[in-house]
Amino acid sequence: MVPLSQAMQKLRVSVVQYLNTAPLVWGFLHGPQQGQAELSFTVPSGCAEALRTGAADVGIIPSIAYQTIPGLKIIPGVALVAHGSVESVLLVSRVPAAEARTVALDQSSQTSAALVRILFARHWKTEPHYVSAVPDLEAMLARADAALLIGDPQEVTDKILFEHELFRMDRFLIQFSVGTMPHAKMLRAIELFGTKVAPAVRQALASG
Repeated sequence: MVPLSQAMQKLRVSVVQYLNTAPLVWGFLHGPQQGQAELSFTVPSGCAEALRTGAADVGIIPSIAYQTIPGLKIIPGVALVAHGSVESVLLVSRVPAAEARTVALDQSSQTSAALVRILFARHWKTEPHYVSAVPDLEAMLARADAALLIGDPQEVTDKILFEHELFRMDRFLIQFSVGTMPHAKMLRAIELFGTKVAPAVRQALASG
């Protein structure tokens, strides 16, 4: 017998705040299940931690995390996949990768971090020292030889729209940090923001 107070509690769902998870939670946000669950939005590793600590009942988590949290059950028939290569995960190095002694790992994704460890061990036959870091390329390369960074124009778009939903601001100031980033990559980042991010944000806000 489940206590009445427990039975009436909303299902707590931890959701990755990226666009690719939208189809999985659309019903909770805009469909028939709207209002039936308590949603919290975070990065993939944050979803895993919410399940690990009991802060969430259901979570969209990295596949690698499933092996580290006892008692989890996979919901069948639901997953995030790609038809082609995924270009939002980058390994950037100041030296040839095989010579890297320290690698800063973007703390947003446990699966990508695990795959980078495998890549160094099996492909380059090395075992560098790994440190967890917030996703800031300049700061990461200031403390390590190489850095794992996760993100793409769509992620930047999602984060701007997410913050707009919270704060309803009408201006957003973007600062590009030069630092150790090569000039060509800096220009590419500016180009992507102007041709991909800004138009997508304007279109989303115009459509309501």
